[in-house]
Amino acid sequence: MNHKVLAIAVAAALTAPMAAQADIKFSGAIQAEIASTELGDSGERKTLTSDVLGTSQKNGGPNHIKFRFDEKLGNGLSAYGQYRSTFHTFRGSSVGTQEIFVGLKGANVHGQFGRMTGAYKKRLGQLDPFAATALQARGLGGGMTGSGGDSVKGNFGHNSYINNAMELGLNYGGFSLILQGAFDDNDDNGEDNAGLFEVRYAASNWSVFVAGAYNDFGDVTDSVTNVVTNDDDDDDNGSNLKAGGTVKFGGLSIAAQYEKADLGTLDGSQDGEYIFGSAQYRINNVSLAAWVGGYSSDVENEDALSFAVGAKYHFSKRTMLYAGYRDTDSDNNSRDDNTFTLGLRHSF
Repeated sequence: MNHKVLAIAVAAALTAPMAAQADIKFSGAIQAEIASTELGDSGERKTLTSDVLGTSQKNGGPNHIKFRFDEKLGNGLSAYGQYRSTFHTFRGSSVGTQEIFVGLKGANVHGQFGRMTGAYKKRLGQLDPFAATALQARGLGGGMTGSGGDSVKGNFGHNSYINNAMELGLNYGGFSLILQGAFDDNDDNGEDNAGLFEVRYAASNWSVFVAGAYNDFGDVTDSVTNVVTNDDDDDDNGSNLKAGGTVKFGGLSIAAQYEKADLGTLDGSQDGEYIFGSAQYRINNVSLAAWVGGYSSDVENEDALSFAVGAKYHFSKRTMLYAGYRDTDSDNNSRDDNTFTLGLRHSF
């Protein structure tokens, strides 16, 4: 027998018992963009392709490869686990792990442990029709919290993946509750005193939610001396709180949210408020979409008004071409940003 055929036969024989007992799924997405952008008040436009996870700007895109397994244990109990890795499109390099966790679930409850998406971020894709593209509202988009100017505090806004996390989830009827905490005292990355939650009610064509995130940065480890300093200054903790909802009328989808935030705001670690609204209308294979967001900072001359408009052409359920324009107009001209973008995404 041909050696390659024999190898395939042996691999199939070894994996068959596992496949019979567990549901194993492989999926992912890859996206590429070209953008023309003007940052700040320089008056200079730049063409960008070199990406972060498939988007031409630093806010993060959809690129990932995911492995998911689910196994029925009996008596209504199941075990599950997930591994999700990320990569660049143009650079072709890997940038690490987004999620890796294991858990147990029943009909109305689940618990999981590992590195996972923050509860505060769960509704991102339902709120922003351009999420994970250069047209998105978070971060540089100025319409909702993201990484802003503080890479540590930004982990608890809409860019959130939480290390050393434990999650408890409850659901009954249309109600759901997610509680997350990170309590590892040996964590030197400022995530050992973090808590996040989301409460949501979803009906067939509408939903409402409240979500929050808190982090205490009081214990700081010096990277050179390895000395831990305890600092109870109020500047070393922060929280985000938001409320919003979505509604659908046939092909029209509308979403809105309000945020009171000091984690991952547009002007860095300062307190601020966001009001955000979006709409998307699909006609056959074409989706027309727009969003608008207002940022009000507690710091003078940092307020901003942002918007994006664009269209998506759906070749299929898996492949989408999109184009549009996004503008961020801040009182602080260094945060101004306007971008034209053309992109292609394929999911598998």
